Amino acid sequence: MADYLMNKYKEFNEKIKNKKYNEAYECGKDLLDTCYDNSEFIKNFVSCSIFINKKKSTLRKINKIIKEKEVKPILNKLAAGLAYHLKDEEENRRHTFIMAKKYPLWRKKEYKNAKIKVVVLYAATSGAYRYRPHAKDFLFGGNCNLSNFIASDINVYRVWADDFEVAKKSIESLGTIDVIYNSITEPEKCRAALESADRICDYFEKKGLYIINKPKNVFLTERSLQQKQFGEKNHIWYPKNIKLFNIRRNSDEEIKKAIAENNLSYPIIVRLAGYSAGNYMHLVEKENSYNFSDFDSIISESNPKDIYLIEYVDVSFKNKNKETLYPKYRAILMGDKLYPVHLRIAKEYAVFHSNSKACMDENPWIIELDKRYCSKPTDVIDRKLWKAIEKMLKETGLDYVGIDFSIAKDINGKEKVVVFETSAGMRCWLDRIDTYVHVRIAWEKIVRRFCRLLCDTSGVATWDFHLPRKMK
Repeated sequence: MADYLMNKYKEFNEKIKNKKYNEAYECGKDLLDTCYDNSEFIKNFVSCSIFINKKKSTLRKINKIIKEKEVKPILNKLAAGLAYHLKDEEENRRHTFIMAKKYPLWRKKEYKNAKIKVVVLYAATSGAYRYRPHAKDFLFGGNCNLSNFIASDINVYRVWADDFEVAKKSIESLGTIDVIYNSITEPEKCRAALESADRICDYFEKKGLYIINKPKNVFLTERSLQQKQFGEKNHIWYPKNIKLFNIRRNSDEEIKKAIAENNLSYPIIVRLAGYSAGNYMHLVEKENSYNFSDFDSIISESNPKDIYLIEYVDVSFKNKNKETLYPKYRAILMGDKLYPVHLRIAKEYAVFHSNSKACMDENPWIIELDKRYCSKPTDVIDRKLWKAIEKMLKETGLDYVGIDFSIAKDINGKEKVVVFETSAGMRCWLDRIDTYVHVRIAWEKIVRRFCRLLCDTSGVATWDFHLPRKMK
């Protein structure tokens, strides 16, 4: 029997190597009951099932094994990853919560004579724990990646915060620590984890620890709350928004009804709360252009969603070729100082890295403008507007928070900062080779300031920080 399994295992690996995924899947089914604790095999098998659209059957098989046997956390991680691809957020959260309780603490490289020990809190149960079948790795939404870039000689201990008691015990097992950084950033996708993190932070703050990005302040970055707080600030234009709570079905009808009841004017941005990067977001130009079928693919009675209706502010301009271009600036408040990150300009209203880079590569003058912004932002943005952004972000109470914005004139012709988004979750791009060098340099300044913040809050003198620079 052992020889049979060994031959099957070799056959499976050969078929995976040659990308014969259908054949590999059939071969792997015979191995699943005995090789489920082999990380390499189970990752390959799950990748294979995603490639050939056998996700549901594979998830059923894995769930059966988990129910009947003692398994390693990798199986829960892969089950969550499959659930992500099936858009089953409930199942994703169920498995990640089990994983977080089984394996609450993981460590980066530990330095024998570390100058600082920092605990970084993460949320597992965002519903966005994702398995990437080609890379065979995991991404988890709802958290900032800033702690990946902390300098050498700082020991980083990452803790899933989803279960208060388990997380607290894990942190206490480390002995003396210097500071806690809450990297959970999505108040609408990670509410339960943030509530647990808030209890954790209160508990350790009473013991004298400094908390970077207190969860109670992250909760206040919710769009509807920020509009109320900053909508009337001088020089700030925070677009009006209406939040629809717990939509369970027929989102088209609920959205249409809310637009009418609130006398909203088209165009309107409609988006699911808690999603970023343009996912589940639409610009609705007129009443008969509704199509929110993508919303309905994940909204259900058991998985209701909040929906935002957002005032659309036109920030576009024409270039010399009469093309319409859309600018989006990004800046980060780190500690008490606002830093520029990048300017992106695209030909679509929703500006992202991919469409902006294509546009900017075609227009070298935009890249030069981006360089000027990153070098000295007040040469590009009026100084009083830059100071208004800095003041606004300081009022969030967060040590690390970012903003995406543009500039436009209001109905009275006054220039204002149009706020697209503020978030504690804007991801660091220090290691991205597919962005411009001057942007990576801008990020390096921010990361170094973060390391100084860790020193300041720990009562440790700064040193010449060596930052990881693993380029992707």
